[in-house]
Amino acid sequence: MTILGIIILIIGIILIIIAKSQKKIREAVSAGVKVSIKDIKPGIPIEIFGTVESAEPLKTPFGKRPCIYYEYELERGEESTENPSQYVWRRIAQDSASIPFYAKDDTGRVMIYPEGAGIEAPKVSEKFVGPESLADNPVTGGLISIIQNAPSRVREKALLVNSPVYVLGEAMPLEKEMVIQKGRSPFLISYKTEQEVQKELEKNITVLATLGILGLIAGIVLIVVGLL
Repeated sequence: MTILGIIILIIGIILIIIAKSQKKIREAVSAGVKVSIKDIKPGIPIEIFGTVESAEPLKTPFGKRPCIYYEYELERGEESTENPSQYVWRRIAQDSASIPFYAKDDTGRVMIYPEGAGIEAPKVSEKFVGPESLADNPVTGGLISIIQNAPSRVREKALLVNSPVYVLGEAMPLEKEMVIQKGRSPFLISYKTEQEVQKELEKNITVLATLGILGLIAGIVLIVVGLL
């Protein structure tokens, strides 16, 4: 009982810490100065909304769509021990990648270096895959043996070229141009609008903080009961 209480207490503390980090991002979104790209100035948190541009984009590993960021999750279906006619889907691989890109609006464009950013991308594909679809893929070729003789499916999320993008970050001078990259303030790149980002952050903060407090209370109660 005491050990379980300690575990739940620790989980509660972690959830509260995550909630505080989400709150910091929400505050940065609220405080960020909305600017056109031509009006970007260094040293303060700014928000821009533009379109993704890249002359040499990545390609999503499975859908082969041009993008500047992707993430995928590969799952393998295993027969359920309780119901052999159904599958239990288990994640067997996941990965992500990003490259620097330009965000462009009606006034100009600015280079974004996404390393260190929280990146939100929409789902762009979900499909079943087999060994033949992985064979010529340098990213996924090593997974062939894992999905042999089993149904497998993949989900891909990506920030596609020419898609809208919202960026919260700091502008900094680099050589002869301004760029946006990781600084002291929260750094977020998202396919959502500022309003959608704020709404989701507020929801996450409420849920995480509530679960964290409940975890603290439950953990303390179990520890006390275990010590009696």
